[in-house]
Amino acid sequence: MAKRFLDEAQVVSVIAPLDLDTDRTGKYVSLKNYGRAVFIFTKSPGTAGDDANLDFQQATDIAGTSAKDLDVVATYWTKQAATDLTGVGTFTENTQSAASEINFNDTSAEQALLAVVEIRSDQLDVNNGFDCVSVNASLDASGGAQYGAVVVLLLDPRYPQSPSTELSAIAD
Repeated sequence: MAKRFLDEAQVVSVIAPLDLDTDRTGKYVSLKNYGRAVFIFTKSPGTAGDDANLDFQQATDIAGTSAKDLDVVATYWTKQAATDLTGVGTFTENTQSAASEINFNDTSAEQALLAVVEIRSDQLDVNNGFDCVSVNASLDASGGAQYGAVVVLLLDPRYPQSPSTELSAIAD
């Protein structure tokens, strides 16, 4: 039988679709059993000047113990459009100095945005027991409603499972 996506991946909602006018703290996921976490952030158009920001964190467990910045994000990909992302066919690759934060461009507030960020498990401080990762979302200002959400795809499982017996990414 051909492998299916969920035989080799896990999908977790880390920030539910909410108004980002209130800073949102993401749920931690464990990378003990996965080689990569691909974060997918999407948001609606909002008020100019209310640009979106993401901040990636690592911790020693899913409760967020000893949380600290994950200063490894040097590349991320975006699709951006005035209102409708379905007309944007390709991603734009963005680069920055390695950091835990992404501060999206000056027009990200008033446009719809889809962003993808990949974190490898070997980028965490594994020597000190860090094996969990999360992301927080915020806006530059408090201007108005701007709804967003983050899901993470966990890939490269150490022990591929079927969806009914998969290892949990939200348990230590």
